[in-house]
Amino acid sequence: MASEETTKRPHRTSMEGMIWNANHVLGYALRPGIRGVPKGYFMSCAGIAVLSVVDAGFIFSGSVGSGILMQRDLMSGEWSPPVACGFTGVGFCFLLGAAV
Repeated sequence: MASEETTKRPHRTSMEGMIWNANHVLGYALRPGIRGVPKGYFMSCAGIAVLSVVDAGFIFSGSVGSGILMQRDLMSGEWSPPVACGFTGVGFCFLLGAAV
């Protein structure tokens, strides 16, 4: 029986949480019978980025996000260890809106 520590979802902004989220998203995308990105793309791609972004704005805009990047060696087919990334952005324009 798995302990609560191993089954509890880590906080999404921690490195463990970003890896958990990337693993969950890719596991779902590669599950047989799920429509979406063709499975062959994953076999021939050079890398994968799984990002979470929040955008909001009213005249001024801002965005913040984080995620995981992995590179695939095309010769051996092995994946690199995950690399965490974070980013922010600001803007100025006549705008109103939000996106998650």
